[in-house]
Amino acid sequence: MRDIETFSGGIANINAALIAIADEGLVLAIRGTTPPNGKDPLQSLLDWLNDAEAFLVTGNGLPGKVHHSFLDTLEDLWPKIRGRIVARVQAAPEATVYVTGHSKGGAVAFLAGVWVRRA
Repeated sequence: MRDIETFSGGIANINAALIAIADEGLVLAIRGTTPPNGKDPLQSLLDWLNDAEAFLVTGNGLPGKVHHSFLDTLEDLWPKIRGRIVARVQAAPEATVYVTGHSKGGAVAFLAGVWVRRA
């Protein structure tokens, strides 16, 4: 991977993503929930509490209802990554865009894929 850019936000930076170029195309990867035994116990606690906010809400341009906190994560990161995704796609319009994540990041990646396509 090359040309890596990282983004974070939310309380105690519990939300994080990166954009990078791989041989296969452009990658947007969204970090999952921080582990309970991670380097920052407060960040981990806040991230797990955030995941527990599981009530369903309607998201802008998203089909159906979605997990409140996962949408909050996307809404937090989106203003930081949208312009960079658009710029990179404009620079290489033939590139495939991959949106991925693990754990919480996997759920947020699904939602982000809708917004990436729309952007």
